[in-house]
Amino acid sequence: MTPGQVLIVLVVWGVSVVAGYFMGRWKGRTAAGVWLTAVLSLPGLVILALCPRRPRRPRRPRRGPAETAVTLTPDLLERRLAAINSIQHDWDETAARTESWIWRLAG
Repeated sequence: MTPGQVLIVLVVWGVSVVAGYFMGRWKGRTAAGVWLTAVLSLPGLVILALCPRRPRRPRRPRRGPAETAVTLTPDLLERRLAAINSIQHDWDETAARTESWIWRLAG
C-alpha cells in the first residue's frame, strides 16, 4: 500500500471510531461503541446500529446545601465516632512515630 492509501484507511478508521462513540452514547452503550468500531471498524458500526437502545435512568433531583447539611449539636460534637461492631483502641501517639530509614535519610 502506498502512504496515501494508508492515510485514507486511517482516516476512515478514525471517523468510524468517532461515529461509534457518538452512536454508542446515543444508544446508552458508549464503551461498546468505541470498542466495536475500534476493533471491527465499519462492520462494528453496523453491529452497533443493530443493538437495541438502553432505557435512560431517571435522574435524581439535586438537593440544595440546606437539605444535605447536618446540624451539629453539642452532644453530637462530643460523641466518639466508631464503626459499627468494631473494636477501636485508644489512640497511642507513639504508634504515629516511625523509625523508618526514609525519615532518617532526610534528616
